[in-house]
Amino acid sequence: MERNKSYNWIIETLDGEKLEQYNSDGSENSWKGLNKKRIHKVSFIPNSPFLKQHELIIDTFNGNYFQRRFGRGFLKQSNQFKLSEYLNCIVTKHFRFYLTSDGQVIITPNNYEIKV
Repeated sequence: MERNKSYNWIIETLDGEKLEQYNSDGSENSWKGLNKKRIHKVSFIPNSPFLKQHELIIDTFNGNYFQRRFGRGFLKQSNQFKLSEYLNCIVTKHFRFYLTSDGQVIITPNNYEIKV
């Protein structure tokens, strides 16, 4: 499995709206149409039985809120470029939640960039 396909995300808002990463036809959704201050949960669903599901709960009642989500791929060069790692990242007002392609979680300050 390609590293950038290890997990799919589901974003939930306080009023119960759920947005899945992919539609039934395989097209990808964007979270950008959601009210960022109403997002309180992001689930990462594994595409492999060997990986664990991860749930990120954002405590919106204490001033924390979702700012953005992005994925970051890191290439390694041998004879050709190959994706060596892929990170899913959720940025909130207070922290960043990184999820590696093999299921490891890294939490950093919200302005910290990981370099692999």
